[in-house]
Amino acid sequence: MKNKKQKILGNIKKAIDGIGEGLRSSSTQAIQFELKELENVFCLLILGSFSGIPSPPAFLSLNLLPHLEKEIRVMLSRSKNIDDPLGDIFSVFDVG
Repeated sequence: MKNKKQKILGNIKKAIDGIGEGLRSSSTQAIQFELKELENVFCLLILGSFSGIPSPPAFLSLNLLPHLEKEIRVMLSRSKNIDDPLGDIFSVFDVG
């Protein structure tokens, strides 16, 4: 009888531990996703003039520029992968 109780309590403890592990994993993934999105928003605030968004004062942008190295590299790599048929046509004809 005592062995059965210990076995049942052990199984319950394992189940609770598994639930806790799953919750920690999903919360970590959510935080990583939020960090990525906040970095994108930060980059848009600083370099928003490239996409038509009003930008903050120039001195603020220049002070924050050293912190944007990673974001600039990401934006440049993403811009190389964007499919732009009209841009491809213009590059073939060497317009501009």
